[in-house]
Amino acid sequence: MKMEKKISILLISFIFVHLSLIVYSNRGKFTEKFDPVYWKDKYEHSQWTLPQSKRVLGDEGLYLYTGYLLTHGANPTLLNAEAPPLAKYLLGLTIRIVGNPYIFGFISSSFALLAFFIFCRILTRSLMISSMATALFAADPLFSDQFSLAMLDSSYLLFLFLLFCVFVVLARTSKKTEALYYAAVGGLVLGLLSEIKFPLLSPVLAVLLLFILLRKRNFKAILLFLVFSTIGYLIPYIPYFMQGHALEDWIRSQKWTINFWVLDYSVEKTFGSAFSTLLSGFGQNLVTRNWDKVMHWNWSWPFVLILGIVGLLKTVGREHKEKIIWIIIFIFTCISLVSVNILPFRTRYLLPIIPFLYLGVVMFTPRLKSPILITTFYIFILAAGWFTSLKIIFPTPEADLKEIVYEWQNGFFQDIYERTTQDTRAKISRDKFHELGLRRYQEAQIDTIAIEQINPEFLRFKNAQSVNLEVTYVTRNLGFFQEHPRLTFIREKGQWRLAWQWNLLADGMTENNHFETTVNYAKRGTIFDSEGKKVAYDFPSFLVLITPSKVDKNKEEEMLNFLENIFKKRLSDFRIHLKYVGNNLPNEQVSIAVIPRKLNQTELNKIKTYPGIFLEDHPERFGKTKDAGTFILSNGKAVECCYLLYSTTSYNGTSGPEQEFNDTLKGVNGGRLTIYDPQGKVVMTVLEVATKDGADVKLPYAVDQEILNKSNE
Repeated sequence: MKMEKKISILLISFIFVHLSLIVYSNRGKFTEKFDPVYWKDKYEHSQWTLPQSKRVLGDEGLYLYTGYLLTHGANPTLLNAEAPPLAKYLLGLTIRIVGNPYIFGFISSSFALLAFFIFCRILTRSLMISSMATALFAADPLFSDQFSLAMLDSSYLLFLFLLFCVFVVLARTSKKTEALYYAAVGGLVLGLLSEIKFPLLSPVLAVLLLFILLRKRNFKAILLFLVFSTIGYLIPYIPYFMQGHALEDWIRSQKWTINFWVLDYSVEKTFGSAFSTLLSGFGQNLVTRNWDKVMHWNWSWPFVLILGIVGLLKTVGREHKEKIIWIIIFIFTCISLVSVNILPFRTRYLLPIIPFLYLGVVMFTPRLKSPILITTFYIFILAAGWFTSLKIIFPTPEADLKEIVYEWQNGFFQDIYERTTQDTRAKISRDKFHELGLRRYQEAQIDTIAIEQINPEFLRFKNAQSVNLEVTYVTRNLGFFQEHPRLTFIREKGQWRLAWQWNLLADGMTENNHFETTVNYAKRGTIFDSEGKKVAYDFPSFLVLITPSKVDKNKEEEMLNFLENIFKKRLSDFRIHLKYVGNNLPNEQVSIAVIPRKLNQTELNKIKTYPGIFLEDHPERFGKTKDAGTFILSNGKAVECCYLLYSTTSYNGTSGPEQEFNDTLKGVNGGRLTIYDPQGKVVMTVLEVATKDGADVKLPYAVDQEILNKSNE
């Protein structure tokens, strides 16, 4: 008995050390102040507000911002309504109290771990078994990751383990009055649990608890359970009803949520992905459909899956007083495993399953009989999970670099700013940083950016690390140029931060220097048929530019519909809208597209009536075979650019005579891209191109003009 107590104390001490490492590694994250201005901007420019926006806001960002809004009176049925509001309210409350959303993840995960220990202790009546199962779960990399995330999963686990505590005490009691009390508590917990995440498994849990009550023939307890389940389900909506909303409105919102998940959720199912994740460490990506390596996987997971189920099954098979409780645990685990394997799957969906598998593993280990074998096997499972957790707790800058590359390519300088060092942020505001970055892109007429990492090698415990990049900037009219910046990451309070300098953007650039672009438009050669008719040719058109702050909101929908028709529906109205509101400076003109046909005077007069629109003279081509240009980089990669922004420099024919005679027809815009200092002196010339018109081509055959016109509609 003394040995068991010593082992338990050792394991509990290990858990506290593990949690201390998490706190130490995330000390910067846990002391970071929540910035509602930043998160408001990110939410309003993300895919949640602007469909197809490239400024992606993940589930964590969505939950923490909606939680903040809910605690400031927002309507839970209109804001991220597909996810129930309870945990988001708790998250928002944490932000209001301590000013940091990530502490919520640590608090909810810590209480979930404590609830799991209490559940195991009540169930097994063994301090050692409870400590062993809890230590395995605490060291699991998937669960360890939750401590620093503002997600809903740990809150769900907390209420799930509390509900299983009720299962145990309810199954054991023989007193009707106690059964009434436990039924009420169980109903309340289940109702609250169902308001944390979509209650897919709540009916299963309700049936299992009702099964216990039916075996006791306690119908009062059943009624009490149903009443308190309803009360628990409605509690998170108290602020909603206090705002004056009717019950019918709430019922409609619940129907919408059910329809969203059952009928409208369009993500394709990933059959068997959960089993593959546990056994091999590869899961199917819901977006790309590729099989990607799962960072949380470790060598213990295959053993945990197989031996966990065997351990639960063997425990269920024994004849003992607690059999009904183990049957319930086994049924819930199996149903959960089946559900995650037939529905769209993300790795975190394993969180309600893994702790019960660890419990099954601990129940299985005594069957190994040999103390040495038991100890060796347990240490292997614990160490495999913990060493993988350490990689997550103490990451390299690799994930940060990946995010920065994406933000750099899309001009999200406001998001890059959040990843910079304290020294960088002390010198410049986020708004100014974002403005400077976007302005440099506009000055250089940069349309597309391709970034390659050059042999990145990161060390886990080195506090300052660097990586070389090859950055290719594709301009709208002058071709492309390449830069080779060396990024330096510095660990500040456990978080990797980028030491930003403006010459990372381009050699010779500083905070006060700027680009200037001059363009001399060349023309692509004209294609004539044998009768001298023009088959493909450049013609004078207009580049449409929009100044976001000057758009008349009352006429905006009409303007977008008009432009959609002008662009022959190659740009939809919401894509036009996204172009000028997605990530731009409100008072600066944004290039939309070149009008692909000649406008009549009525159309020309009409387009000029919309405030915020400016027309700039620009060539366009009749007879194009593609709406985007293509450049072949020095590494052989093809980069597309300039969709509906015709330029003879970037355009290459892709079929017919345009492709056959491309080398003859092709012209090259001339001009310069130069960096100037604040006094107007040239710092360096980035690009200098001589103007070259393409040559005309005459075909040896005639072309039907009517067919040609239709092909260009």
